[in-house]
Amino acid sequence: TGWKQSTFITYHKWIARITVLSSAAHGIAMFADSVWMGKYGTRKLTDWYRWGCVAMVAATILFLQAVSFLRVWNYEVFLYIHIAMAVIFLVGVWRHCENFSYDQWAFACAAIWVFDRAVRIGRIISFGTRDATVTIVSNETLQVTVPKRKWWKSFPGAYGYVYFLKSAVFWQSHPFTIVEEAADHVKFYIKIKKGATEHIYKKLLNEPNYSGSVKITVEGPYGDHKPVSSYDQVLLYTGGNGIPGPYTYAKEILEAKERSKVQFTKLYWVIRHWHSLDWFLQELETLEKYEKLQVVVYVTKYEDAKLGEKFLNETSTSNSSQDGEKNMELDDGDASDSWIEPVQRALPFVEFRQGRPDIKQLVTQDLQEAQGSNVAVMTCAHPHMCDEVRNVVASQVGEHNSGRIELFEEFQTW
Repeated sequence: TGWKQSTFITYHKWIARITVLSSAAHGIAMFADSVWMGKYGTRKLTDWYRWGCVAMVAATILFLQAVSFLRVWNYEVFLYIHIAMAVIFLVGVWRHCENFSYDQWAFACAAIWVFDRAVRIGRIISFGTRDATVTIVSNETLQVTVPKRKWWKSFPGAYGYVYFLKSAVFWQSHPFTIVEEAADHVKFYIKIKKGATEHIYKKLLNEPNYSGSVKITVEGPYGDHKPVSSYDQVLLYTGGNGIPGPYTYAKEILEAKERSKVQFTKLYWVIRHWHSLDWFLQELETLEKYEKLQVVVYVTKYEDAKLGEKFLNETSTSNSSQDGEKNMELDDGDASDSWIEPVQRALPFVEFRQGRPDIKQLVTQDLQEAQGSNVAVMTCAHPHMCDEVRNVVASQVGEHNSGRIELFEEFQTW
């Protein structure tokens, strides 16, 4: 469909809720009718009635089990109980409706489900299994570099489902934004959480340089390509591990040149610690050559002065005494900003700002500066930040004279 994962989940949830509530209304009405007509004793012995009850119980379990805290508590348990109950529900509906010649509806649902799974399995087979290089960066992110076939093409904003085949949850996958590295490689940046990523993280802690080979496969690419190149100005707001999608769009816009209408692009990235720069440093460095781009990085814990390993190594080398001994690690309480010099040397074109941005003020100011232009606004960050950007854009749409504003949300959730 090209939908975002979050859009699909919203659609799925509400269709499911309406189905369960409709089924409950039907079941309660039939039970009341059976009692009222004095037929409950005979009906409860029939296959169609019993299978209807089975389907209703399975639907109720699905309904209750899908609450947020249960999914978060143990996603693997949730997922496979969910699938098992869905199968039982579908079989129950089939057996329940068979007596009344409505079983073709169950067959149609099963056919769609099987077709969906067949296409997904086909995509996995077409990508094949690959030995990916997985590295822990900044103790918070997994950098996954995967060789691919040349005909396997991604696009800005595309995402793929990653399966770690040598983990305790090899059957599980989640969507991650694709960062194209080269014609024969594709790259993912994955935040370390619980489940598969935590398992891989613990395994790599025992490897040299916290890096190792992991067999994976990728299903995709999915998503749709947003037409941001058709606008006069593009504003990209991102935070944490949400940077890959907007970054790929920024590169596409700036490399398109005459094929793009964009006159200027702003890319904002909000991170908590300085060491978060490590895992996306290589990509940021590629943006230096573009003139029509402004890159702003907000560091919320600016004064911590805890640089990542890539910058610390440079600092330690440059500050080494003549006898070869390295100076002590930077002091968090250092009043001067000299410790930021390695960052500024590596990224001289990036403007670093202290603290958390006032999203309302920031977006309002950017939109006011773009008055008279058609503006594309893209977000991929923490849900609260995306909500704030959306609210500002909604309030500014009517105030934007002789131009239009379009909001594109790249935030993924599951």
